[in-house]
Amino acid sequence: ASVGSAPGHSSRGVDHARPAHLSAPPTPDGRFFARTSFECARRNFLRACRSSEPAVAIGATAVPDLDSRLVRTEAAYLDRRTVADVDRKSLRAAFKRFQMPHGLEVAKEELPELVLRLGLTMAKGDDVLRIADVITPYNELDFEEFLKFVDLYFKEEHQRLTSLFLEHDPDKTGKLSVDSLRNLMPNIGLVPMHSMMLEALAMIGTDIQGKLDFEALVCFLAVYRHAEGWSRPEVAKLHKVFMEWVQEDQEDQEPPRSPGLGSEPTLSVAQVGQALVHVFGLQVQQEATKLQMQAARLCRRRGEGAPPTPEQLKVRELRMDFREFLIVARWLREAELERVRIEFRSCMSSETGTITKEEGLPTVLRNLGYEPLRAVIAELMQDVQCEVEGRLNLEEFFHFLGIFQARDGFLLSELEEMQKAFRKFDEDSSETIDVSELATMLRAMGYYMGLDDLHMFVKEVDVNRRGSLDEAEFRRLMRLRRDGELKMFRTIFEKHAAGEGKRRLDPRSYAAALEDVLSDLKVETYDVLGSVARAAASTLAVPKGGVDFEAFFRIAEVHRNRAVGRQKRYAGFPTEALVQLKNLFLKYDSDASGVIDAQEIEGLLKDMGIANRTVEEQRALIAQFDAARGLAVEAGVEPLCKPGSGSVCFWVLVQLMRLLRIEEERTTEAREAKVVEEFMFSHAEVEDFREVFLRWTRNGGKHVTEDDSDEGTFAKHGVMFKARPDSIQEGLSKETFFKLLVSLGVSLTMKEKEELEHRITEADLDETGRVSFLGFLSLMRWLLDSDFGGVNGAAQQTVSKADAKLFARRRSVTLEVDETQVN
Repeated sequence: ASVGSAPGHSSRGVDHARPAHLSAPPTPDGRFFARTSFECARRNFLRACRSSEPAVAIGATAVPDLDSRLVRTEAAYLDRRTVADVDRKSLRAAFKRFQMPHGLEVAKEELPELVLRLGLTMAKGDDVLRIADVITPYNELDFEEFLKFVDLYFKEEHQRLTSLFLEHDPDKTGKLSVDSLRNLMPNIGLVPMHSMMLEALAMIGTDIQGKLDFEALVCFLAVYRHAEGWSRPEVAKLHKVFMEWVQEDQEDQEPPRSPGLGSEPTLSVAQVGQALVHVFGLQVQQEATKLQMQAARLCRRRGEGAPPTPEQLKVRELRMDFREFLIVARWLREAELERVRIEFRSCMSSETGTITKEEGLPTVLRNLGYEPLRAVIAELMQDVQCEVEGRLNLEEFFHFLGIFQARDGFLLSELEEMQKAFRKFDEDSSETIDVSELATMLRAMGYYMGLDDLHMFVKEVDVNRRGSLDEAEFRRLMRLRRDGELKMFRTIFEKHAAGEGKRRLDPRSYAAALEDVLSDLKVETYDVLGSVARAAASTLAVPKGGVDFEAFFRIAEVHRNRAVGRQKRYAGFPTEALVQLKNLFLKYDSDASGVIDAQEIEGLLKDMGIANRTVEEQRALIAQFDAARGLAVEAGVEPLCKPGSGSVCFWVLVQLMRLLRIEEERTTEAREAKVVEEFMFSHAEVEDFREVFLRWTRNGGKHVTEDDSDEGTFAKHGVMFKARPDSIQEGLSKETFFKLLVSLGVSLTMKEKEELEHRITEADLDETGRVSFLGFLSLMRWLLDSDFGGVNGAAQQTVSKADAKLFARRRSVTLEVDETQVN
């Protein structure tokens, strides 16, 4: 029992005998070196709280109670005092958090979560309950019994940690190397993360080359556990996202607080899944959704008996504070690391426990859903210190993957270019890009699409559902685009590649593969206008040995960009629209000069419905002509018409039509914002309704898969060329609207049908008499407010959950843990 107890004279005056090989020599002032670990930790934590670096200061102050943990650790492991003697206040607060609503006890079944709350991870649920059974045979513990439970828990953990220390110190030196520490940590439920290990070692006054005696070990573990294994920069990032979602949650509504929570900011458990996706990225969406149930158990109303079913659990009634958010974030990281560990072991050498940089590393990344490029791997490897050159063990791969994910798989130079583009097109300096600004950016890149598709693309990565993208979300949008291109290019490459493993393209197959790239991207030729958009693959010299995939990707990307650049002169209009515009232009170009002068232009403007009566309108039109001329020049066309002359040539007319379309889109956006405010829909609700509207206007309500359609989203295809042309007008016919209601389980009487038909005719309609999206929103508001045809009740019963959940009278989000229900 004396093994692992504090040596000699402690700073609290308690003397314990212990084996010589675990003792530390005294300092000149009679104190022991071991206690300097705790002193260093306290001193360094205070420095971090006062740091001028925001990430360090926020990361420290967001979880401020390190001293309480250190006091408990010293008492339990070194002074052999009861924890209640030194930290009764924090234990009381934790107990109250889990106290039964109408009593003074805590249920035993709550103890595993309570232990987590205290940051104790060594014992599993069954061990926790076994210890509680020693204290009392009953199903509840009062506070004094809880204190006895905590004391016994620490004693058992102390004994186990002592045994593990001796097991990993076979030479009985009384000290552990950092490698031994890494091997020990999984035995007590901790995942050794490189960045946090460095931080915790620095906190206790050592480094990666140092050695730890028993006292330094328990201090290290206290520091490591304090923020659930997250380093300060990671805590700062998690805290930033947490507070953003807290603010969003409070703006949405103010649900009741869970018992035991004070005035600290809390987040609805309903928002936890999306908040985690905001932190970790879209690849964790399914796992984050599953974790909501576990999070709900951690935060549910205490003492209500058996855990509620998903149908009974209204998660908006449940709140979690930041420490609990850290716990759930740790769960998610551990689940992801386990998935990574499985893929790593499937590719590693059984002899060395490592993977090679050339073959194993790309394979593991692809198995995890990434498409790695050699240049990216080479750059990232410069930041990873490997024990064996060119090979990575599991911990080194964890470190590599963390950097890879932080950079979204891009080179630093690419990230810099994205940052410049983001700031350039952030026209209002809001540090976000809205749909209008994104449209401007994409047009500058040669991509054109309608507002509805843009909204859907933004929705793919707009985790906080605010209708705009911050810089991280914008990077993820570009990552999805890159992954989609890589996936498509690899499919084409493997189709044409020859040789063993299909790893190279010869000159003949290279030309065919490149042609397939441009064909799959639907790069149009517009031969009727005398332009050629396809790149001439045959003009490129291909090495005799052929090209591998990465070389093919880089070359194909260059050709793709050139082809897209050529399309900028078409301003995103499809062939049919350009032919019509060309015919209209030729009608008024009476002298076939290629320029319509100021006298000839009146008829053209009248046919196009463009006002040109007043002096102000004429000046505005000349300004638009000049702006269109500038766009034509940017698109690589040298216009025949002169600036300021009021004349126009064909390619300037094309750009003018684009400018008019942009004005029309902005007007539509402004009208939509006004309607949304009037009808009191949230932005998230509007985007969900838009998804339903587009699915019914385009596919009759059918959920289209990647194989069914060429018009998918970034998440499926990754490239914007497959969006619908923005000249296609979306509208919902009366018949389709009735089908939508039928799919929701609504049965209408003849009188109700007549009333609905009347409402449809009064809604906002497009030129063909179909319901526009604004009209659809107004109809939805009326349907919900009047519960027309019992739509609210019918929608709750129908199996078409993807649409029905939008028609609830109030948003009451229930947890869906069944994977089949996760969209």
